[in-house]
Amino acid sequence: MSRSLIVFAILGLPAAAGCQPQSSVTPTTPASGACAEEIESAPAAASGLGNCAKGWHAIGWPETNKSAYLTDLPKNCYVATGNSLQCFFVSAKDACDGIVLMNNTIEKNGTMYKSGTVIPGDKNSATCSLKIDDLTSQPTPLNYDPRPARSDDAIDTAGETFIATAVTGPYSQQNPSFVPKAGGSYNCQKITNENGKSESLRSLIVRVNKMGNNGVVTSDLAGYPYPKPANSPCAGTFDPNTNTCFEPTMLSETAGKPTSAQVHHIVPRSAKGPPACPWGKNSMANAAVISAQLNQVLFNKNRPADEVDILNKKTKYNTINLP
Repeated sequence: MSRSLIVFAILGLPAAAGCQPQSSVTPTTPASGACAEEIESAPAAASGLGNCAKGWHAIGWPETNKSAYLTDLPKNCYVATGNSLQCFFVSAKDACDGIVLMNNTIEKNGTMYKSGTVIPGDKNSATCSLKIDDLTSQPTPLNYDPRPARSDDAIDTAGETFIATAVTGPYSQQNPSFVPKAGGSYNCQKITNENGKSESLRSLIVRVNKMGNNGVVTSDLAGYPYPKPANSPCAGTFDPNTNTCFEPTMLSETAGKPTSAQVHHIVPRSAKGPPACPWGKNSMANAAVISAQLNQVLFNKNRPADEVDILNKKTKYNTINLP
């Protein structure tokens, strides 16, 4: 089915007033290998669908009202690949408290729990003793397991709160025919473009960006502030009072420069471990075009909440014709 050939321009953020552009930049060294322009690489031992950081969860807990779980526990419950509901917690105590909440406010099955007490087991298991009254309790097993990959793209802070805002970046309306992979590469993934030719996802994304910005590759985080790298001038403007760089608006199509256009995984390709496992997908919703320097600054870090918010609020580039 054909899609309309409409591309919306996306406006960048203005740089801070009074900041002066620096006249020279020191080229960064691109990563080696077939995907050299991508800063973040998938972990060497990556495999599977992104079963990354572990968490505590109840075994066999009912899922009678999926939407209520997602509403009441948005940082713990999510829909995984395969459309299964998953609820994970940082600690066994959090999981036990979560079971009390899930039972009393979501399931409402007639048995109300006053509290839950954790009975430790080994390092990967425990029991939540659910107190019904002063004389009666009900045991529920807890396991510490890898969390299955989400069915969508979302930020994972791996160790604090699990799930935050789902990512819907500026390219989320593009729909090339391929299956996104956790930890997948934009440069190495090939698709068939509107001319029937093979093209990398990276090339498609940069091309859509360019078409939507009057023929100029433009940063999707133009004006975004970040700490100045220790051994390099800013790619864009610089505020010496705060030692802050501001992301440039126009990017270079030539590799090896701080201003070089790179396709950034909004959700990092590799989740923090241990173990380090694939997480952020090479989906269109998870893509943003930014400078090589900013991509390096954000390398393998949990994303700032304002970055995700800015990219989610960007006007979406509409789709181009793809087979």
